[in-house]
Amino acid sequence: MRKLIQALILTFLLSTPAWGTVYYVRTDGGTSVQCLGTSDAAYDGAGTGEACAFSHPAWALAPVGSNPTRMVAGDTLIIGAGSYMIGYGMP
Repeated sequence: MRKLIQALILTFLLSTPAWGTVYYVRTDGGTSVQCLGTSDAAYDGAGTGEACAFSHPAWALAPVGSNPTRMVAGDTLIIGAGSYMIGYGMP
């Protein structure tokens, strides 16, 4: 009986899904202040903390000011077609 309970507990622990956040990047997105990055939508040009995509992968990958990196283990970054400057001068 003990082995059966151990097997059930192990099965439960291994079958628990791990949910990650999906972040989106597109050329018509916004900054990490303007957008949350969790929606594949364009930034409308006004407001902060909106459900829209980031305009550059750096907004999801790099810490901004006192804000830590948004992405953590298990998250997904979907980068739309376009050009994103890397290096000196990037966001």
